Parts: sequence; structure tokens; C-alpha cells
Amino acid sequence: MINGEIKTNLTSSERKNEKVDIAVGFVLTMLVGCGVMLFQRNVLTGFPKGLQLALTFPLAWLPALPAIVILIIRCDRLVTLRPTKRGLPAQLITGIVLGILVFAATHGLLYLLDALGIITFTPAKSEISLFNSLYKLAYFLIAIGASEEFLSRCFFYEKFKRVFKTDRAAVLGSSLLFALLHIINGSDPANLVFIFIIAIVFAALRLKLKSCTLISLIVMHGVYDWLIRIIPSLF
Repeated sequence: MINGEIKTNLTSSERKNEKVDIAVGFVLTMLVGCGVMLFQRNVLTGFPKGLQLALTFPLAWLPALPAIVILIIRCDRLVTLRPTKRGLPAQLITGIVLGILVFAATHGLLYLLDALGIITFTPAKSEISLFNSLYKLAYFLIAIGASEEFLSRCFFYEKFKRVFKTDRAAVLGSSLLFALLHIINGSDPANLVFIFIIAIVFAALRLKLKSCTLISLIVMHGVYDWLIRIIPSLF
């Protein structure tokens, strides 16, 4: 890395290592993610409710563990993990606003396509209570938003950019892997395409908006996922 920028003039050996990191990171993330999913479905449901709620946070971070181990082994300090000069309030506000806007745009389009008979869109609904809503907001921010943004728009993004030397390749590569990781959740092909597009939007916003940092992406991701669960349940 030179002057805080991602180093792209790698030697052939360094480029090979970055490719290995991408491949190994993706495969191990998939395997750990599958293990977490099986544990949640077959074991966690037998635990007391309070313990279930507490364990969901660290469990959400387990799929990111392979990437963290790779960074430690490589002594690799990712550029996107470095502190930014932008104030925290501005980063948080940017994330909240973008999360609301992306939700409104994407789900507005889905409702429109459903009304036109092009697709069938039936959003999932869940229990609405103050505790449940606040718990889900914390979960989607601290667990899902933070871990998935670290993996996709941080770890995989930088690795792809170092190998292919362009932001476009990094956006497409990291977005594709982000979508494929959702196979673990049983997403169908149409949903994977939708997730891929959303991932591109997230990465593009990070590139184009100076006020959109990694923290902004985490907040945006968390708010977006939270609104998906909360808004449909209000009607």
C-alpha cells in the first residue's frame, strides 16, 4: 500500500497470493456459514430464548473469521479499515439516509412490478414490539451489517482491486461473491440476482460519495435490512 491507497503494482508472487486469499477466503466462508446455519437450525433452537438471542451476534461474525485469520497470517492491514478524517456523526447520518433511500427505491420498484403483474412480491412479516424492533436493529447493525460489509466491501473488494487493478473489477467481483454467499440462506436465483444488484449499488455509493465510508456502509446495510423486516410488518 502506498500513501494510503491500495497497492496494485504487485509482483506475480504477490498477485498469486491475493488470488489464493480470495479463493480460500470464499470457500472457508461458505463452509463456516453452512456450519453456522446447521447449528442455528438443529441446535440453537433448543437453547433458552435469552441464550439464543445472545449467541446470534457472535454466530453472525463466525463466517468472517476465515478472512480475519488470512489477514493476520498475511500481516495485511486493509486500507479500508484505517480511520477516516470524516466525523463520525456525518458518517452515521450518511448511512442512515442512504439505507432509507435504497430501501425506498428497491422495494418501491418491487411493489410496482408486483402491481403490474410482472413478479409476485410477498414480503416477510414478523412480530412487532419495542424490544423486538430494537433487538433487530442492533443485530442488523452490529452483526449482519458489520460482518458482511467487512467481508464484501472491505476484504474481498481490496483483494479484487489488488489483483485486477480497477474499481470496476473490485465492485463486480466482491458483489458476485457477496451474492453467492447468500446461497447458504437458500436464496433462489432471482433473489441472488437482486442481491448482486444491491451489492453493486452499495459498492458504487462507497466509491462515488465522499461522505460514505465503511462505517456508513455498515449503518446503511443495517438500516436497510431492518426496514425490510419492520416496514412490511406495520401493514
